[in-house]
Amino acid sequence: MTIRRVVRRALPSLLALPFVLAFLLMLPVTQRFFLPPSDRLTELIETARDTVPPGEPVRYDVEYDRDLFRQYHLDVYGPLDDEADGDLRGFSGAAPVIVFYHGGSWLRGDKVMIRVVDRFLRRMREEGWFVVSINYTTSALRGIGGPVDQAATALEWVYRNAPNYGWDPARIGLYGVSSGGHVALMAVSDTNGSAHSPDQSLEPAFVFAESSPTDLIAMREGDAFENSGGFRFFPEWRLRYLSPITYVSPAVPPVLLFHGDRDETVHIDQSRSYADALTAAGGEVTFVSWTGGNHAFLNYTDRQWYRQETVALEWMREQFS
Repeated sequence: MTIRRVVRRALPSLLALPFVLAFLLMLPVTQRFFLPPSDRLTELIETARDTVPPGEPVRYDVEYDRDLFRQYHLDVYGPLDDEADGDLRGFSGAAPVIVFYHGGSWLRGDKVMIRVVDRFLRRMREEGWFVVSINYTTSALRGIGGPVDQAATALEWVYRNAPNYGWDPARIGLYGVSSGGHVALMAVSDTNGSAHSPDQSLEPAFVFAESSPTDLIAMREGDAFENSGGFRFFPEWRLRYLSPITYVSPAVPPVLLFHGDRDETVHIDQSRSYADALTAAGGEVTFVSWTGGNHAFLNYTDRQWYRQETVALEWMREQFS
């Protein structure tokens, strides 16, 4: 058999190999094997699952989207109200809703992580608010663009289903931690890839972002610690497109930024730079630098967390009013 014949026979297989590899990378089981979550993230998820289940009314694992490889789910926590009687629709009038996006470096994490801040979850519900916790993580092949798209899709679902759950589409707030804060900020950014409500006259009332990346180009240049290396493989135009700081304008809803000055994962300059840029653009932003706080304030005491919750609740209440 000649070399030419061998090459001719092997060529179809060689040409198909990139497509086979791409398909395998999109499978969740493949990603869990090659990209396992960090020990710290696994510990957080396990801690969240071990907490006492939040009080009713709750609806778990509601599907809001699906693709060829997986389904995407969210959990709906209803307001804590004696009149609710375990029914998500047992409320008079339209209630505000908080849409929560978990952290986990865009590829990991879980909607159950809202329970890490179980008291904050309870306090938001005691305000008479719904809380919707989103699973937005996606495939390694789609990169950060996947979570950004899913964040927008989930927000569209919330608007579309407002009549079914009894919440007010004019009073929807977004809350995200770390990468979850990034996708929340992108969900209100004016890009071709990010959508808001089906009715474009409706926009979220605010965004509350903790310890969140906002300028991925700066992160590539060293404005972070754990993630900077990976961003070197992204072209600059792509990082700019996926950076909330690119889209600052007066049209961005009010933003609250929390960041610890000892964050060793996402540098505090990510929040500081976004706040300065949004202010210069004519937007409304409140930036709070918390002394001694590490990433997502996981080093904070219960007393310090309570103070943070109170500051955030007062600000959120003001935006809803």
